[in-house]
Amino acid sequence: MFTQLLLLVLGFFLLQKSANWLIDGALVIGKRFRLSEIFLGLTIVAVGTSLPELAVNILATINGLTGIPVANVLGSNIANILVVVGITSIMATVVVKENSIRIGIPLTLLATLIVALFAQESLSLFSGPNEIGRVEGIILILGFSLYAFYIYGQWGKDIEPPKTELPQKLWTGLLAIAAGVIGLGVSANIIVNGAEAIIELLGVSQGLIGATLIALGTSLPELATSIIACKRGKPKLLIGNIVGSNMINLLLVLGLSALIAPLPFSAIQFENLIIAGIITILLWFFLVTQPKKATIKRSHGIAFVVIYIAYLAYAIWRG
Repeated sequence: MFTQLLLLVLGFFLLQKSANWLIDGALVIGKRFRLSEIFLGLTIVAVGTSLPELAVNILATINGLTGIPVANVLGSNIANILVVVGITSIMATVVVKENSIRIGIPLTLLATLIVALFAQESLSLFSGPNEIGRVEGIILILGFSLYAFYIYGQWGKDIEPPKTELPQKLWTGLLAIAAGVIGLGVSANIIVNGAEAIIELLGVSQGLIGATLIALGTSLPELATSIIACKRGKPKLLIGNIVGSNMINLLLVLGLSALIAPLPFSAIQFENLIIAGIITILLWFFLVTQPKKATIKRSHGIAFVVIYIAYLAYAIWRG
């Protein structure tokens, strides 16, 4: 058991490093070909924080562990709000931009509702009972494309210019991308194999491991990015980044995973989807009920962390 947990930690560390290598390499090549910084920020940097979920989900689906992808996406979305926003707001008060409150969070709730409708047996037109099929996966990916175009039109000027410390040479970019791709594959394989071993050893469900251990591990890039933004005095980017990451998880990551194989949606995953929706509404409620400037305060952060601990306890009890 200790060996499997150690492998998971190693896998998550390599996963985060590999995602950073891939992002840095893509930024170098993008700048070499003079792509706009706004475009790079909206594509490479935004999608980059969801690369861990994407790599693990795709490999898990290929290996037949179809219970992990949905649990990982929903568990990561829950962790993004309760853990990432919670810990960061404990460190410093987070001022939230108006467009995140009026548009970003409601769009996340809409994406959550769409996923719920697709997974419903009575409402699904393109897949079997209680699953997200390939056609629905294509629709989710198209939804992500529309979301990306909308974000570009609305908030393009607010995107922080991406930076990388790599030399601005083509060969360094290509080398970093190669290292990132290989690293993502190797680390995802380590994580999936470790998770499979823990599932067999403890006799627990794929959904439990996906929603807890793997979800927490794949949310580490969001947590690291948010802590760095906080230390740099730019916590305003936090909620926008989290909202964007949750949207990418629901639309792009879930959509691509469903293209490989239909994803079963159990009653437990419906519970997780409802919990993710309630937590998103709670975040929105905290923001809209403030009379002046919308902020996430330390008291909110403590509440989020306590709720996450309660969620973990419930998930373990539920199995």
